[in-house]
Amino acid sequence: VHSLSRDEPNYATMVVAAPAGEDLGADVIERSAFDIAQPALLPVVGQVIEPGRSFFPGINAIEVRAIYNESEVAFLLTWHDMVADVEGDAGPDLTVPDNEADDDTTMKFVDAVALQFPTEVSAGVEKPYLMFGDKKNAADLWFVNAASGNATHYVGRGAGNITAEGPSLSATASYEDGEWAVIVRRARSEEGHTVFEEGAFVPVVLTVWDGFYRERGNKRGLTSWYHVFIEPTETDSPVLPMLGYGFGTLLLGLGLTFFVRRRYSSED
Repeated sequence: VHSLSRDEPNYATMVVAAPAGEDLGADVIERSAFDIAQPALLPVVGQVIEPGRSFFPGINAIEVRAIYNESEVAFLLTWHDMVADVEGDAGPDLTVPDNEADDDTTMKFVDAVALQFPTEVSAGVEKPYLMFGDKKNAADLWFVNAASGNATHYVGRGAGNITAEGPSLSATASYEDGEWAVIVRRARSEEGHTVFEEGAFVPVVLTVWDGFYRERGNKRGLTSWYHVFIEPTETDSPVLPMLGYGFGTLLLGLGLTFFVRRRYSSED
């Protein structure tokens, strides 16, 4: 156990989407395609603000990698889970009884994950409400049923107002050696929904449902708001600005030296 664990969590502060060239894979993106992207480990906490609370979520961290090309963006989501729950229902719109004693224990739920983005990215700091958006600021939900690998696009205007609508998504999911790996992709630009432009910072929230702990709907583990930085394909070289600043500093130093020496020589 110790050999497989991290010495330090080393949580990330941002997810960086790396440019991946022209082809992400015609049908299926291989996991190795994400090797060019820097991994970002994000802490997961229980949703304890609204009804359906999960005080002890089954998942406490999720790792994210992102890549993109001219037309698409893709995310690799991995997390550790001792049991792969592949039977039952799943969805962010499932209801959870207010009283845990009223829960139907005969029902089963599968493992699932979702990325949440603002439907429209604000130019300022305003974001949708963390709990699946709000009436004023809607949120796009990229939901993936880990058991089937099926992806569904939802739009959330609050935990009680979630509808399956929006652009199509494609996804794959696999479970091996106690780890789920989900890859989900979408076109970078979709009218009326989140747009991923080069150089932009796109807010994101991750949600993970652990079926073993009967998590579904608003009973879930989630992160706080983070940002996905769409790393530009080409960046300006720093050489010329550095040379300009260096030459300017040199001229300023020589000018000050000349001025000081001339002043003191005239006083003599």
